Amino acid sequence: MISHGAYLKFMTKKTNPSFRFADHGEITGLIDVISNLSEEEKEKSKKIMADRINQNQLICVIYDNKIAGFIGWAKNYGGDSQSWFIEQITVKNDLRGNGIGSKLLSYFLEFCKKEKISSVYASVQNKNERSLNMFRGAGGIITKDKKGDNIVKFIY
Repeated sequence: MISHGAYLKFMTKKTNPSFRFADHGEITGLIDVISNLSEEEKEKSKKIMADRINQNQLICVIYDNKIAGFIGWAKNYGGDSQSWFIEQITVKNDLRGNGIGSKLLSYFLEFCKKEKISSVYASVQNKNERSLNMFRGAGGIITKDKKGDNIVKFIY
């Protein structure tokens, strides 16, 4: 017979995250991941997401059978076809701190390697220590641009 504690542990166990390219039917769910957007910002974000989905440049993370976050990127960063720029990586507020963002970033970086991308960049606000630590943990090199903002680089 299974103990009550073991039963609760089994019943509350979350699934490992899975990753896939997003599709147009998920835009509302993707927008819900981003917190504190005005209606105008939501409409702008929907257009950007639709564009990224059309170009296969938006991967979502599924956790506990729901969209938990996403990563979107631009190709040809700085005019270099082998450089990509992470425009946004985000995880739902209530799921942060569970390693989902780190796993999503790792998945994306492995995808970049398979696509033979030589460098990946991102910009991170100075006050966003959690993101800076995530990028550092994944092997990113943090530098500053001319304005003093953080630029993360992954070179392969």
